[in-house]
Amino acid sequence: MDESHAVGGTHDPRGQRRAVVLGGTGFVGRRLVRALSERDWEVVVPSRHAARHRDMALWPSVVLVDMNPPGRSDLATHRDTPELAELLE
Repeated sequence: MDESHAVGGTHDPRGQRRAVVLGGTGFVGRRLVRALSERDWEVVVPSRHAARHRDMALWPSVVLVDMNPPGRSDLATHRDTPELAELLE
């Protein structure tokens, strides 16, 4: 993955890049999270069942957040909920 073409993410004051990966515990998402982690990204992974995926917390710079998503799957509708706003800060 060419980091100069990465979409999204932010930089914290220390210069570390940060991404929130929805679906990060799935088949493709786990590979994306590991790849970003190995490239020194801080990766936040919201999950309904974080305890099931606690092995991912051992990867460098991965933060698992136990969170139930909003009732509807339309995240744009719920982007101002406190849980999502906190993750995207």
